[in-house]
Amino acid sequence: MALASNWKRNALCASDPKQYTWWSYDKDDIAYAKQGCSRCSVRAECFLSAWESDEFYGINGGISEFEFLLKTWKKSKKESNVNWKRTDRDLQRIMREIA
Repeated sequence: MALASNWKRNALCASDPKQYTWWSYDKDDIAYAKQGCSRCSVRAECFLSAWESDEFYGINGGISEFEFLLKTWKKSKKESNVNWKRTDRDLQRIMREIA
C-alpha cells in the first residue's frame, strides 16, 4: 500500500508540545500518547508506515511498541529459528483494532 508522503503533517503528535511522550517508556506518557492517537485522523497511515518500514518504535497508530511485539510474536519454527513473522492476517487484525 502506498502512503501519502505528507500524512505526517496531519498527525496530532507533530504539533503536540509533548511530542516526546510518543517515544517514552513511562506509563503515563504512553497513556497520554495513546489518547492523542485515538483522536488522530492519520492513525492508520501512522501504523502502516511503521509496519512497512520494519521500524516500530514508541507509539504508532495508538499501539505501543510492547503491544506491537505481543501482537506479532510467533513461536519460532526449528527450521527457520525466526520469531518475528508478521503476516497479512496480523496486519488485518491490527488494522481492525485501530480503525
